[in-house]
Amino acid sequence: MPDLTSTTIRPASALSASALSASALSASQLSASQLSASVALRGDLHGGVATDIRALRVLVVDDVRTDREHLATALRLLGCRVDTAENHEGAMGRTRGESYDLAFVDLMLGSESGVGLVPSLLSVNPNLQIIVVTAFGSIDTAVQAVKAGAT
Repeated sequence: MPDLTSTTIRPASALSASALSASALSASQLSASQLSASVALRGDLHGGVATDIRALRVLVVDDVRTDREHLATALRLLGCRVDTAENHEGAMGRTRGESYDLAFVDLMLGSESGVGLVPSLLSVNPNLQIIVVTAFGSIDTAVQAVKAGAT
């Protein structure tokens, strides 16, 4: 399994909170230290107060098992409590029994759109922060994700 804590395409200093908020990222581009720094910079997961990433409940939704598990493992190593799902149905099933702070949703979930899942997740938990991740991102998909409610 690759070590996501050291795998990155962009230097940590280049990933600002706004960059994370405004773009769809590939999970392989996001190192654990970048995620931690970004969450601390954003500080809005709990009412504008900077949050210790170790206290976060995170949902990872990705149809590719290895991608889903790699991201989940990196988050667990940071101390997050992580659940995973591979599709819309699984993600919505998870939200019935849990309240999450943060969700990583893959742009394409097999034949389903991850962007289409965003409003459904927000209808259950309006305070959920959602990051859409993809290996095939573009400005258009990032705009689409933000319009759907991704952070």
